Amino acid sequence: MQQKNLKRWLCCLLLLCSFATAQTQALQKAEYFFDTDPGVGNGMIVNISSAPLSIDSTFTFDVSLLTNGLHTIYIRVQDAGLHWSLNYASSFLKTSGSGGPTLLTKLEYFFD
Repeated sequence: MQQKNLKRWLCCLLLLCSFATAQTQALQKAEYFFDTDPGVGNGMIVNISSAPLSIDSTFTFDVSLLTNGLHTIYIRVQDAGLHWSLNYASSFLKTSGSGGPTLLTKLEYFFD
């Protein structure tokens, strides 16, 4: 019975240590790309001012070189420790309509 309690205590201690060592990293930069990954650090850079912990801003991206049809935009961010996030992907349909450009009003990404 004591061995079972010792195992529980050690598991709790290890879990507590892992939470204690986890640190929040400020975001350093972001990048995006369409359809094909050019490699980490080789996308179109999005300026991030004052290295925030989160991004709550807008940016525009140029789709003029894309053909009409279905495309995917990918976005990833880098923290101050130079670690890149996973890619956030969202598909969209580019068309050449006469109604003028359609503006995206919101883009969101998240971790975990």
